[in-house]
Amino acid sequence: MADNHNFRVKNGLEVGGNITTTGNISIPLASKLYFGGGSHTYIFEDADDRLRFFVGGAEFMRFTETTANLVHFYQNVSTTGNLIVGGDVTATGYLQATSYLYTRNNL
Repeated sequence: MADNHNFRVKNGLEVGGNITTTGNISIPLASKLYFGGGSHTYIFEDADDRLRFFVGGAEFMRFTETTANLVHFYQNVSTTGNLIVGGDVTATGYLQATSYLYTRNNL
């Protein structure tokens, strides 16, 4: 029979090795998952069904689950490979290409 024990820490826990779990890890709403031991690169859910990604203190990307299921980018997006979109593209600014821009229909 397996033992089911809870382990709680109130004022922080520092681990010098790996952490392995066979269960889930739960992070409360508005709490952040930090990277690099710092305070400027993190992921957090600030509201139900919205996940935000920050690097260097600046928001880069946001996922929002609604009837529209949105992904927002808050910095320039670059790719060294192909960018394939399986739906419509709506632009409020310029669409720029340094090489060719292919379309199925006339622009």
